[in-house]
Parts: sequence; C-alpha cells; structure tokens
Amino acid sequence: MQSLIVRTGIPALAAALLLAACTATGQPGSPPGQAGAPQAAPVTPGGALPPPGGAVSPPSGAAAKLLDQWTAFPVSGSRRPLVLLGEDVRADGYTGGGVAPGVARLETTLPGDGPRRVRIELPGGGSAELPAISARQALDALMQGGLPPADYFAGPVSPLRITNVVLGTASFHTDRGDLTLPAWLFTSPQVRGPMPVPAPAREAFWRPGQHGYRAAVAMLDADGVTLQVRMRAKGPGCPGEPSTPPWTAEVAESATAVVVSLRFPPTPTGLKPCIQPAIGYSAWYKVRLSVPLGDRVVLTAEEGLHAVRRA
Repeated sequence: MQSLIVRTGIPALAAALLLAACTATGQPGSPPGQAGAPQAAPVTPGGALPPPGGAVSPPSGAAAKLLDQWTAFPVSGSRRPLVLLGEDVRADGYTGGGVAPGVARLETTLPGDGPRRVRIELPGGGSAELPAISARQALDALMQGGLPPADYFAGPVSPLRITNVVLGTASFHTDRGDLTLPAWLFTSPQVRGPMPVPAPAREAFWRPGQHGYRAAVAMLDADGVTLQVRMRAKGPGCPGEPSTPPWTAEVAESATAVVVSLRFPPTPTGLKPCIQPAIGYSAWYKVRLSVPLGDRVVLTAEEGLHAVRRA
C-alpha cells in the first residue's frame, strides 16, 4: 500500500449568587480515611465554617480573577459541557527517536466518516448522544498538538507512522472524575500505547486543551455544601521557636464557579516568624458553601481547576 503523508498545521442557584460573588472561611481538617501531613483535627460545624446563608464578603485578587474567567460557563444549560483536565488528545511518549511535529505517514486506510453521533455515559448518571468527529478530523487534532515534544537531540526526527486506526473507548480526566468516552485510537510503533482522541465533537467540551491536569481531588460531602480541598500547609515550626498562627482557607462563590484560597493570618506583634520551607506539607481544608455546589466548577487560587469526588 502506498504511504500517504499528511500535514496539518446547578440547576438554578440562589438569586444572591446570580447577582454577586461571595466569600466565606474555613480551617484545615482531614476527611475520614485520608492520610495527610500534617494531620489536623476535623473542623466542627459552627466553628470556622459559617453555616449556609452566613455573612460573606466580596472576593478579591486571584479568586476574583478566576471567578471572572468562568462567568460564561453554562451551568444552567440543557446539558453541562464536559470539562477535560489535561490535553484533549494524548500520547505517552516515544519508543525511540523524535517525531517530526505535524507530519504523519499513514500506513493504513482511515475508516470512513464513522457514526455521526456517539453515546456517552454522563458523570453522576444518565447518558447523552453527541455529534461525533470523523477519523480524518481526529487525525488533524492529533497532529495539532497531541504528540509529545520531539526529542531533537536523540537523532533525526521522522514522520509519525500510523499503522492502525479504530473507533473504541478511552478514559479521560474531567472535573467530575475519570470518564470513559468513545475515542479514535491511533497506533504507531513509534509511540507507547494507542493515542486516543475523543470522538465527541469539540462543542461537547468546554474550552478543550486549556485546563491542566492535577492529581488533586476536591471532596464534596453528601449535603452538597461541605467542600474539602487539599492545599499546602504551614510546617510544624522550628525547634525552640514560638508557633505562628495556622493557615486557614476561604471560599469565593459565583453562579458558575467556586474558588478556595489560602488565608495567611498576620504574625502577632512581637513574634518573629520562623523561616522554614513549606514544601512537603499539605492538609485538607474544609469550607462550607452558601448553596449546594450543583454543576459549578471547583478551583483553588494556587492550582486552578480540580476534579470533584462526591459522597
């Protein structure tokens, strides 16, 4: 067969949330069964966590900017868009030398147009039929950024040899946990494992390729308003030195997003802070939302979008 070279360049929220964002505070804790360093006592309701409807203040700084970035997210539409974390197309690395970016050598025949629609199982239950892309469109997506950077120092680069293309399924990271989606699977002897490209059309996703993947997961309690996120924490202090106040968390909310930020209390007068690295210390912080999370996204001011695990 002659090779072909291809080049491609919440349902309704409270009225107050619809009008303005708000903030509330919380302190570190540890969800049952979760290991953490340092371990902190669980926060009890009525302490650092204000009850729903409690006093709030307008967000500022990084939290306000993040809320503004998600203003257009359609939480009240007929179907919540899928929010992929990480690249929308994946490749796990090369088996040898680098591959020339944007150049593929087809050593197989691309399938035809394929199905016009594909069915997916939605996070939280239910299913939906979505418009699908063809194998040719998936190949274009792969060439436009799905490959690892070429290792130019390992020797001369060469076109990506594609030896098989099938419609199958693959697991993708989303802000509602890992989700199995129909995907076009590309095989190459130059790449480790198949290279999956989601089969649903791009309109099924919210700004694909723009949300980095992080292993951090936010925990949402069964009440829908108690949220726990893991963030960096103050270390144990220096031997013989007085301890500075603990770090706390505050939450800012809008109709489309929730942002949890660290809050650093001022050092008491006369107390010299102990200089120590915070690397390696983290804790679970518990905050309470003013209304149930619903279909809003969850972010932290330092790390951005988080996946949410619901009780």
